[in-house]
This record gives sequence, C-alpha cells and structure tokens, in this order.
Amino acid sequence: MYEKKYNYSLFKEIFIDNPLMNKFSSSLIWNLYDKDNLFLTTFRYSNDGSYSNCEDEEINIDENSFISLASPIEMDDETINQWRKQLEDYELIQPIQQLSIIKLDKNNLENEINKLQNIEISYGTFKAFGARYSMTPSYLEYGAVESYNLKLDNNDYFEIKINANNDIDYKDKVKINIQFSNENNTKVSERFIYTLLILMIWDFRLTELFD
Repeated sequence: MYEKKYNYSLFKEIFIDNPLMNKFSSSLIWNLYDKDNLFLTTFRYSNDGSYSNCEDEEINIDENSFISLASPIEMDDETINQWRKQLEDYELIQPIQQLSIIKLDKNNLENEINKLQNIEISYGTFKAFGARYSMTPSYLEYGAVESYNLKLDNNDYFEIKINANNDIDYKDKVKINIQFSNENNTKVSERFIYTLLILMIWDFRLTELFD
C-alpha cells in the first residue's frame, strides 16, 4: 500500500535467505533503485539465485541497491504485459494480485474514484472490508459502524463512509462515500489511491465498471 524500501542485505535476509518467504518472492515483481534511490528497473528473483527483468534478461544487484515491491501504478502497460507473460511462461502464481487485470486510468485516478462514489453494497460487505484491512472504525451510539479510515505514517488518509443507522442489518444496502487526503496538505500518494481502489473493486465485486 505504501512503498517500503529495503537495502539489498535486508531484502536478501527477509525474502531470499528465509525459506518461508523464498517460495513467494520468486513470483513477485520488485522495483530496483541505485544508491541514490533513483529507479532503475523492475525485476524478479529466480530460484537459481539470479535476478531478471521483464524481458527475462539477467540483471546485477549489489550491496548499494535498494528494493521495494512494485505496483502497476508505476509501470506502463507494455511492462505489465511482459511480466504477466513471464509469470505465465514459468507457471508462477502470485500470492497477491500484484498485476491486476482491472483497467484503471492511472492518469486520472480522480475519475476512477468518482465511479465508486454512491455505489450500493451490503452493510455486511462494508464491515468485512474494513475488518479485512485492519481499518479504524467509527461507531454510532449503539454500535453500528458508520465509517472506516486508514492512515499511513506519511499522513496519507483514506475514509469510507455509509448512510448508517442504529437499526441497520448486515443484508441492508448502503451507499458508500470515499475520500483521500493528506493531513499535511501534501499530494496523496498515487500508489496509496491505486491500491485501495483495486481492493474495493475486488471486494465489492465491481469489476464490470472497469472493463
């Protein structure tokens, strides 16, 4: 959801040398940065100990490199398609939907947000969404949830609200209102927005709106 960077030695310790994480890391796509934190390319770890880019060409990573988990918001369509093909060719299944097939306009995320405003979902679906991603609830007087929010360390903030009342039932339909902001009045990370949009579209089964 946010871009956490690892120096190479820590990345190797957590994702390569750790047997539990190793089996997942080879199917994930990563960002590679140089010693000055400048983006170089995306890559994948191969089980033979090497690293390759989206064209399946081997790349070198040294101790001065930094690494983070890649997001589609940072890739062009050609790169995404190359990675999908490579994962398919090697019969690799990702533990997360990293390369989402949902078509979002990455150059106009505000428009994509507006598509979700006032969408109807069940109250049960709303509560499951907030709980699944460990969001902070806001309650009405008798325990009904009227909103969930999520705040990152950089003060990026997300809130999803509904028209709730104290008599609401899990099967009742509610309209959602979503908002992104930053408490420092800086621009909200596109990665943060993109990730939450994807999660809502999947969880609320709204993929047909983004064909």
